[in-house]
Amino acid sequence: MGKLVHVIKKHAAYGDAEAFNWGADKFKDLLTYLGCEVCGEESDEFECEEKEYENALSFLKSYQKNNKSKGVKSFMEQNEIDEETLGLCFNGLGGLDEIIKSMQEFWDEREKGYGWISFHAW
Repeated sequence: MGKLVHVIKKHAAYGDAEAFNWGADKFKDLLTYLGCEVCGEESDEFECEEKEYENALSFLKSYQKNNKSKGVKSFMEQNEIDEETLGLCFNGLGGLDEIIKSMQEFWDEREKGYGWISFHAW
C-alpha cells in the first residue's frame, strides 16, 4: 500500500498523474527549495502559484540538460541553491528524470486558469 502525491486537476476532480509514494513532504521541500511558496494547512494538501511551479520545472529541465549554463547558474544564485542540497532534495523522489516527468504530468493536468497548482496525497 502506498501514499502518492496527486495533482488536483479541477477542484475537487483529481487528475490521473500520481507520484512520489510517501514523498509529499519531500516534494513540498523540493518545491520550496526551488523558490515556490508552498501553502496549505494540511500536510497532504498543498498548492503553489503556477508561475513559481513553471519556473521550478523549467529550471529542472535546464539543469538536466546543462547544469553549468548561465541561466541555470543565475537561477541557482538568485534562489540560493547549491548542488549538494539540490541533490539531497532529489533523494526519495526517484531521481531527476522521474521528478521532471512527474512534475510535467502534474503541470499538464492542473486546473487551467486557476493561477495555482494544487496537490493532494492519499
